[in-house]
Amino acid sequence: MKYTFYVIFIFLFLNINSRVQFREVLMIGPTLHFNFEKENFNVSYGIECSYWNWKKFPYSVDAGIEYGKKKIRIYTEAQTGIGVLGVTWGPVLQYNFQSSNFKMGTQGSMWLSYFGGLNLRYRKIEQKKIFSPGIFVKVPFGYGINEHNNSENNQSEYFDWD
Repeated sequence: MKYTFYVIFIFLFLNINSRVQFREVLMIGPTLHFNFEKENFNVSYGIECSYWNWKKFPYSVDAGIEYGKKKIRIYTEAQTGIGVLGVTWGPVLQYNFQSSNFKMGTQGSMWLSYFGGLNLRYRKIEQKKIFSPGIFVKVPFGYGINEHNNSENNQSEYFDWD
């Protein structure tokens, strides 16, 4: 597990240089949340994917799947952020394996990150309120690799004198 963690970070930092300046970025990575509900506590693990667009105002949508305490949650959120601070909100669908039923709810988060970071998530499913602080890491995959080469006269907006 320790080596897997190192491989993920090496891949992340090798990709950052070429990906961070794109106007559209797809990011994917693992999540870990600590869920507090009244007297109950459990840990959930998941994977989340987000699409960011920075052309004018930064906006994003994300989707994720999370598993913990014999429950699986599937969610999607609208989000925005400036710099390393942002907010999200969206619907969540939870399936309980013990009672074999689905429940709908909403969740929102405040996060502090760039490619990895912390988030404070609040989830409400039916009448249950769950506070879920967590950590995550995301690897960026950029779009528009040839964005500047596809212009009409094949000139880049980054000029070079030689």
